[in-house]
Amino acid sequence: MFSGQINKKALGFKISGTNREGGVMKMESIEFMIYDEGQKKFHHSGRTPMMLKSFFDNTARFHTQFGAEYLQYTGLQDKNGKDIYEGHIFCIVSEKYYVRWNNDDAAWRLHNDKKGQMGMAGIMGQLEIIGHILTDPELMEGQAYFITG
Repeated sequence: MFSGQINKKALGFKISGTNREGGVMKMESIEFMIYDEGQKKFHHSGRTPMMLKSFFDNTARFHTQFGAEYLQYTGLQDKNGKDIYEGHIFCIVSEKYYVRWNNDDAAWRLHNDKKGQMGMAGIMGQLEIIGHILTDPELMEGQAYFITG
């Protein structure tokens, strides 16, 4: 069974509706992915309880042996309908931002070390994922990446 620590996020089922920033969020259930450095690919959990259990059982070694992080699905999609996970990178007016959970606000935020952070729900339908911090760190030009914050 999975023995790693999952971030202190709102786990479980989220309701459909409007969040406090006015963005529509739709999520049937939680979903995670983990990056396999050896195979250079992401593994996705699926959304059913059985799929989640199997995912954590099968990927716990990545977390414990290699320090790999579980990345949570935000419940949002980009303008192309692609699911957005923490760590995905977007370009906004020539500045790069990555998706990060903010514990203080209990919300997903777009974060940039120089520009700060901004809410994301209201603008996601206008933005396109350009990479991920684990596979394309050069896009963030030396910014430090922290999964929780």
